[in-house]
Amino acid sequence: MSTFQALDLFGSGPHRFVMDTVGRYTEDAGYGPTYWPNSQDRGKRELRIKQEGRLVASSEAGLWTLIDAIRAKAELPATGTLNDGNGRSWPGMTMVRFTLESAFDRGRVFSVMYSVRYYKLS
Repeated sequence: MSTFQALDLFGSGPHRFVMDTVGRYTEDAGYGPTYWPNSQDRGKRELRIKQEGRLVASSEAGLWTLIDAIRAKAELPATGTLNDGNGRSWPGMTMVRFTLESAFDRGRVFSVMYSVRYYKLS
């Protein structure tokens, strides 16, 4: 099971993690207040992880309970270890954005697609 700050916020349904671009942040040559003829190295890119998945509950109220718990973390400067449940963890990650990506699906269970963004802020 994956966790953030040792909390199982997303274990109700399937989810996956995608690491964003890593490497160096560069600025192309150009004009500004001053001219620079070559690309400029602006430093190491911050680590960014995107999590996508589906929250699942037996009732609409249960689904809102899951959403509210995640929303409470996203609205704070919540920093901790992100663990993917398969042996990979990223310490010092901050949850910066939680987005519902669809309307609720209703049937035998209630579910909704979501995405979460984590940044390793420096």
